[in-house]
Amino acid sequence: MLVDVIPLRDFGRRLSSAELAALEPVRGILRVTRNSDTGWLFARLMYARPGWPGAGGRMDLLPTLADVRLVALGPEGIVLAGYVSTAADGRVARGDRQGWWCKPVAPDAPVSRFEPRSQSSTTG
Repeated sequence: MLVDVIPLRDFGRRLSSAELAALEPVRGILRVTRNSDTGWLFARLMYARPGWPGAGGRMDLLPTLADVRLVALGPEGIVLAGYVSTAADGRVARGDRQGWWCKPVAPDAPVSRFEPRSQSSTTG
């Protein structure tokens, strides 16, 4: 699925609404797969433009999320949560917590922007 993604954390620290609004979304193909050995779900955001990617030929646009869970689903998109693996040798390991806000998009759609929900107060 083609999505615009905003990472919601920086080295495990939750980003503020202002920090999120300042981020440029990353557009790519979202792929969620299950590891047959561990049963864990992994999410990858992969290169989605014509030709081979730059940046040393990397296909992944963001670090892979391990032990992924769907934590929100709504008209604004979905939120996936997991861990950025810290294992350098390819083993599965939990590292810093991370979340991705993912908004499905059409290939020719303009880049999505993060719009924090307004906090309305109620009086009773």
